[in-house]
Amino acid sequence: MDMEMQGSSSTERFIPVTSVANDKGVEVALDIYSYTIQIVNICFLGNPQHENEFVLVDAGMPESAPMILKEIEDRFGVGAQPKAIVLTHAHFDRIALPEHGRYVEE
Repeated sequence: MDMEMQGSSSTERFIPVTSVANDKGVEVALDIYSYTIQIVNICFLGNPQHENEFVLVDAGMPESAPMILKEIEDRFGVGAQPKAIVLTHAHFDRIALPEHGRYVEE
């Protein structure tokens, strides 16, 4: 990635955007888990105590697939896959897993 910014910034340098909540998860309810990656919140819908099936809401920033896959394994077990992936809107910060090639039928 080019680390120089063009424009009228007073510092004229690249400043990465990452939330203080990066790589942190919050269990909102037993079957709702929110996880932050950089500036994006994704959500797992499913009860990890009763099944390893879940729905993934949004799929994260590009290059964040390894973090998401680890969180899935930690919560739902090795080999768990979402029943569905719901994208709330069409922005680049929602597509890490499909972009990574995971969960795409061939």
